Amino acid sequence: MSNLQQRPLVRNPYKPYQFNHLITFCDSQNTINQAGINVTKLVPAFSLHFAYIKQTITQKYQLIGTDLENTKLIAIRHNAKVNNYQYALIDNQEYRIIDVSSDNTMYIAYDILTIKQSKGRKKNG
Repeated sequence: MSNLQQRPLVRNPYKPYQFNHLITFCDSQNTINQAGINVTKLVPAFSLHFAYIKQTITQKYQLIGTDLENTKLIAIRHNAKVNNYQYALIDNQEYRIIDVSSDNTMYIAYDILTIKQSKGRKKNG
């Protein structure tokens, strides 16, 4: 028996067609508007395709009353650059990146991001 037959095959948990959404990672930049008020502006850095990860009802119930309530999980192909960003845009809606669970152990690896929608902040444009 060869080495390939002895090792169990690792299944790819995501299919390419699931990565049909676009996320734009952003830097935050403080500027002063015409009224002299300090405002935070998002500056887009780069975009990646992602797939939403469904949470079970049990997982949603466990998060009620915690800081992770109303968060979403998304999967992206492993990219070390995402660890440097705190904000992202999806469909012109601002999200805060709560956590990045990176995996670079395999050739085809995925990072799981926990994101939370910022209340009342939409990017104009």
